[in-house]
Amino acid sequence: MNKLSKIEEAKKEALNQIYESSKFSVPAFFTILIIVYLLIHTYIATPTLYIGLTLYVFTLLSRLFLFYKFSQIKHKIYTSKTLNFWTYAFMANVFMMGILWGSIFFVMHNAPVENYYIIYGINVGLLSAGLLSIGMLPQVFLSFLIPLLGLSILWMSLQTSFTHLITIISTFLGLIYYLLFLRKYSQTFLQNLIDKETIKQHFQELKKIEKKNNILRERTELALQGSGTSVLDWNFEDNSFYISPS
Repeated sequence: MNKLSKIEEAKKEALNQIYESSKFSVPAFFTILIIVYLLIHTYIATPTLYIGLTLYVFTLLSRLFLFYKFSQIKHKIYTSKTLNFWTYAFMANVFMMGILWGSIFFVMHNAPVENYYIIYGINVGLLSAGLLSIGMLPQVFLSFLIPLLGLSILWMSLQTSFTHLITIISTFLGLIYYLLFLRKYSQTFLQNLIDKETIKQHFQELKKIEKKNNILRERTELALQGSGTSVLDWNFEDNSFYISPS
């Protein structure tokens, strides 16, 4: 059996942290969906709107199912293969969510300019929240960041106004910030998990040694009592003696 290494154990715990921090995100995503729907539904063709809503709800329901299955199996992840499967499952879910949010710009038509910037602000907010909730594993967060920002930048690059150019530059600067913060955040998080696991293992080893010493001490005392002998301890530093009872 291909057992997990220390770094894989840390990644497993990171997946669990992502599950714990994100399992309550589904109601928040539904709330954001309602707000965005009220904001832009009149500027999107009805068939496109229904398709987008269906995909969005399906993605959220699949996240609920994913979290439900993970909660049942998370204590039984013992191999690299199983760990990678669940990592890819999380990545696929957030990747789909990133595509849906990033593609909103392409389906809006003749909407007021401020609506576009509100959607852009919501996307930035989702990325910031995602950085803290799923940034423990870079590959999971990047699966959300790349399609969302990539599609947003692509749409803005197709526009001709100077404002969109400024927004593209700002987005690239924000991307650099996200990547730098992600690197530091994930490394610190995983290293803390590894250190915690190492300390736990050392503590368990000390407990085992203490248990063995207690057993050895008890056996020694029983042996001395049974044989009727005593132990002489001579301290050469102060020339003191200790003789145990026979």
